[in-house]
Formats: sequence, C-alpha cells, structure tokens
Amino acid sequence: MKCIPRIAFFLTCLVFLGACTSLKTSLVGTEHENILPFATQTVASLGGERLNFRESELTFLRVLYDEDAKELSELSRKMELADDLKSEIVQYSLELLRIAEMNGSEQDRVAEYVVALGAIGDRTPFQLDIEPTVLNAIVASIREQETLLAALRKADPLIERAGEQFDALAQQIEEQELVAAVQYLDSTIQQHFAVFLEFNAAMVERRDELLEGFTLVGQYRRGDSSAATRLRELNVILNKDIAVPDALTESQLARIEGYLLSEAQRDKELIAFLAVDVDAYLGTRVELEREEAEVLAALNAARLQVVAWTRSHQAMADGVKNPGTWLEVAMQAAQQTKQLLN
Repeated sequence: MKCIPRIAFFLTCLVFLGACTSLKTSLVGTEHENILPFATQTVASLGGERLNFRESELTFLRVLYDEDAKELSELSRKMELADDLKSEIVQYSLELLRIAEMNGSEQDRVAEYVVALGAIGDRTPFQLDIEPTVLNAIVASIREQETLLAALRKADPLIERAGEQFDALAQQIEEQELVAAVQYLDSTIQQHFAVFLEFNAAMVERRDELLEGFTLVGQYRRGDSSAATRLRELNVILNKDIAVPDALTESQLARIEGYLLSEAQRDKELIAFLAVDVDAYLGTRVELEREEAEVLAALNAARLQVVAWTRSHQAMADGVKNPGTWLEVAMQAAQQTKQLLN
C-alpha cells in the first residue's frame, strides 16, 4: 500500500531538485534580507493541513477506532510533534518579519533575533540535538554580528539541523508509528469481523462445491459414467434421502439438480442477508487504505516543504531577491505528490 506514495515522493523530489538548480542561477542576489516573500510563502506552504488520521472522514472504521489504543495514540503524539515543528517554523518566519520591520538599529534587530531564537528553543519540545558547547558557540557567533543578514547566515547550521531532524522524524513516523497503527487497525478489523469472515469462507467453499455438482450432473448426462462416483465423493448432497448410485436415471439426475438449485437459492438469500456485513467489512478496508495513503502523502509533502524552507532561508540569508520561490516550487511538488496518489 505504500509504493504509490513513495514513488510519488521520489518523482517530486526529482522535479524539485531540478527546479532548485535553475533557481540558484536565475535569481540575482542583493545584500539585503528579503523576509516578506520568505515569510509569506512559509505560511502558505507550512501553515496548512495537519498531519493525522482524519477521524471525521471515517464512517465504517469509526466504530473500531479507539484513539486511546497505544499504537494510535503514539502515532497521534508523533504527528503532533511534527505539526509543532511546522508551527514553530511558521512562527519563526513571522517573528523574523516583525524583527526586520521593527524600529531601531541593526544591532537592535540582531539582539531581538537572538531573543526570538531562545524563545522558540524554550517553547518547543522538539530538540535540535546539538552539543551544548556547539550550540552556545553558534548563538555567540550570531550575537556578535553587526547586521541581521549576517546573523541569519550564522544561524544557518541551526536551520539545517531543524530540517534534518524533521526529515528524520517524518521517516520514523512512516516506518514505525504509521506501520504499527495500520497493523493494529488491520488486526482489529479482522477480529471484529472474524465470525463473518469464517462464514463467508465457508460460503465460498460451498458455492464452489455446488458449481462442481452442476458440472458433474452435466458430464454424466453427456455419457461420463465416472461423474456419478465423483459426485458422490464430492459429498455436496447433504440430504440423506437423495442417493447417488453408480447408475443414475434421468429422474434421479433431475432430483439431484433440483436439490443443488434449492441449495444455491438458499445460499443466495443468506448472502443477501449478509450484505450489510459485506459493505461494512469492505468499507473499513477501503477507509484504512485511504487514511494510510493520505498520511503518507501528507508526510512526504511536509518533508519536501521543510527541505525547501531550509533552502529558502539560506537563499534569504544570501540576499536572494525572492527566496520564497523555493517554497513555491515545493508547494507545486507537494501538489504533484497528491495528484499522483489520486
């Protein structure tokens, strides 16, 4: 079930990387931070849909979906952590825009930027996993800069690390938490419909036996005397009053055929009676596959967008005129992922 989202992800990565190469050469750099297009595109790209199973879209699976189950709650927790990082990226970008437009000197903006970085670090449970001495050295280097643009350049290792950890988190969700949640729901579905599935399997076997019985009756009529022995060994006729001798008369063949028809009609009525269970079982299966595919598509889109955001931040620090264009390309690539999935 995962091959389509993965193929879509790698295809859109190729599109994205190809576009990135042209962006590097087509946009002219200036010695000024272009934060407005960067912040605008960050909000448009990363401020959208949340990463989770959409319980509101569930119909058949809703009655089996226990959000307190360990596998489902762990998936939700990890997805919320990924969403928190996306939200922090958006908040950081808006804070950056506020700092760039504030009154005061460049040194005031640098000082405010350091404060904003610290506030984000204190607020989010997501850790950058950087050695304290290395982190302190980076922050000290940022604080020493004379312009906001220079400070943004010095912050690049932090931005890169945030992007790398988001990618690792998204991959972990895909390969561990999502797999565990899907396996749990799959097992829950099978257990819930166990009686129906067992009966359905028996009905399928019975149907095949009845069809073979009709076939053997026809073969006997066409002169195959061994068909009577095979019909008796098939044991499809459960009525003890109907005998299957080695030599069958037309009257006996008609009676056997009538019995097989009555059994087929009875089975047809039972199948109609079970139609609701059939719809419910198939509905849960369709919904589970759809939800898994949607989560995978959302994760892949978010990974592309966060990678694009780190590149956009680097372009902004380099003075590129429209750094948000990187995020525009990522949004297009994410849309292609969803289209390929559909």
